[in-house]
Amino acid sequence: MQINGIIFEIAMKIVEKAWGSEQWIANNSKYCGKILNLKQGFRCSKHLHKEKDETFYLLEGKVALELGNKTILLKPGDSAHVLQNTLHSFAGLEDSRIIEFSTTHSDSDSYRKTRSGAIPLNPLLAEMGRKKILVVGDVMLDEFVIGNVERMSPEAPVPVINVKETKHALGGAANTANNISALGAKAVVAGMIGNDAEGKLLRRLLANAGIDSSGLIVAERKTTKKSRLLAGAQQIARIDSEETGGIGGAEEKKLINLINKKIAGIDAVVVCDYSKGVVTKNVADFLSGICKRHGKPLLVDSKNFMSLKFGGAFVLKPNEKELANETAMKIDSERAFENAARKFYSALKPEFLIVTRGAKGISVFDGKKFSSMGTRAEKIVDITGAGDTVIAALALGAACGLDVFSAVELANYAAGIVIKKPGTSVASPEELNNFFMEGNCR
Repeated sequence: MQINGIIFEIAMKIVEKAWGSEQWIANNSKYCGKILNLKQGFRCSKHLHKEKDETFYLLEGKVALELGNKTILLKPGDSAHVLQNTLHSFAGLEDSRIIEFSTTHSDSDSYRKTRSGAIPLNPLLAEMGRKKILVVGDVMLDEFVIGNVERMSPEAPVPVINVKETKHALGGAANTANNISALGAKAVVAGMIGNDAEGKLLRRLLANAGIDSSGLIVAERKTTKKSRLLAGAQQIARIDSEETGGIGGAEEKKLINLINKKIAGIDAVVVCDYSKGVVTKNVADFLSGICKRHGKPLLVDSKNFMSLKFGGAFVLKPNEKELANETAMKIDSERAFENAARKFYSALKPEFLIVTRGAKGISVFDGKKFSSMGTRAEKIVDITGAGDTVIAALALGAACGLDVFSAVELANYAAGIVIKKPGTSVASPEELNNFFMEGNCR
């Protein structure tokens, strides 16, 4: 067989393991050769060999190698030498393939201190599973129409898409709730849908994701739907079906009453305002007041910060473009960014201003100093919904008592997970657990 240009003999045997499998290439009186197929989320036992000396080379994936009293992060092309009598263990942060080359192997020379199996989740992730987050705002249905383009239309200079598949996903505030639910917490969503097929489908998707949709009000308006036309992985166009006028007084009152009934059992409140008319000034003022009275963290992602205010919010989270729009300032340098952030903070006075900045990562401002961290993304496939992931992770971090900077690091890592996936996606507890595994590496 050949892997990455390296030619190996046909495997002499394959041995299934709790963490994956071993493909044995050779084992004689002089040396032993194997390929280790390590599954994401699993680790081998912590063990040592008294006679065997090993060298490992990572072909693909990402691995945390516990070696003695330290943990090393291995990426493709990295190698590690494990001497005799050294306790070691591999943990698969991604599906990984490792070449092992060593002196002769004997099962009797393996001394195990722990068992192989799934990587235990960090206690913080277990704590997240006991939290309940209320998400208020503009719920949406995301539609992905996927096909092939083989010719141009004779009617106009546009491609003809031969549709092969149509997918639907939770979008907007519903995607934020989905991210919260995917991490094991209880999500309750409050907002407006129409009495239409899209609204019914949105409810079904919410139910399938284990999200409480009892806070959704059926109104005399369209359910917001964003349809993306894709030729393979390339987005050709987006079609939006929506109503953006403010909700009426009766609907506003219903929404406020629902929030009032649900707030007691809630650990944090997230607002997702995409300027579709659900989050009015009255709703914003009510949320600010009730969160303050009940001591609930209020985290806001909005396109209308300056008009809605959200006085006393724990976190306001614009992206850099929104920050520029809301302050009417051009951001073309780091100094210009900091000046815009100071103006924004001075006007609204949240506890923390957190700005997502695309490839530049995330910046935090507490009114006195800035703290920034680069993106954790190793590759970008699709940024759809990444902002929803960030505020979902921030809310869960706040609900669990994390300081804001630790919560931002966690959220930044979560966003790096979802943008590696196509479409509107979420991060799982097992994927986010890598944040803690990698944090132990040096």
